Amino acid sequence: MGDLDEATAAFNKWADKHNDDYVAWIMTPDTFGPGNTTDVGWLGTWPDGNAYGAQQDAWMATGRKEFQGFMDAVTCDTHEMATSLPISAPEEPPENGVVMFSRCELDDDSDFDDAIAAHRAVAESMGGESGANSWLFFPGSGSTDQGSDDVYWLVLGFDNYTELGAAMENYTNGGGYEKVMDILDDVTECSGTTTWVARRATN
Repeated sequence: MGDLDEATAAFNKWADKHNDDYVAWIMTPDTFGPGNTTDVGWLGTWPDGNAYGAQQDAWMATGRKEFQGFMDAVTCDTHEMATSLPISAPEEPPENGVVMFSRCELDDDSDFDDAIAAHRAVAESMGGESGANSWLFFPGSGSTDQGSDDVYWLVLGFDNYTELGAAMENYTNGGGYEKVMDILDDVTECSGTTTWVARRATN
């Protein structure tokens, strides 16, 4: 991890010169199934496609040294793109925290508009997911689900485990499960949840 931190520090110096809009987190797995072989992940975000394109061009033209630093630290066998939609999220990107990813699949006769409305209703009924920030990720290039008409990801973020534990208690013993199931019934089904520790990588 120290090698990755060194590569990240070099990247931050490069990014300060080329794009201040990019925000990234180093992700380490916490709870996951036997199929997960990931030691560490990198979740990077741009505010829009224009910022993404401009930074990628700059990275390809001038980031060779910084790129090699990452290659010396980690081996990445998966690179996926996604479009995110905030459901209950802060205006500014969060810092460190705990993040849960769930794979969701639309029910028959349901569409993404139905799912978006349902997740917003869940966030409102749970008091902003009991302290959670939430987004929907729609798979793009590199994803095995890209182009799917019925698959997306629900992403819940908490500032710490205390918030996560409170949300779990509300969901399990505070009536949250019944509320959520009632709202999502016949709209979508989310499963395969994994939990990750997120550490802000960029300045």
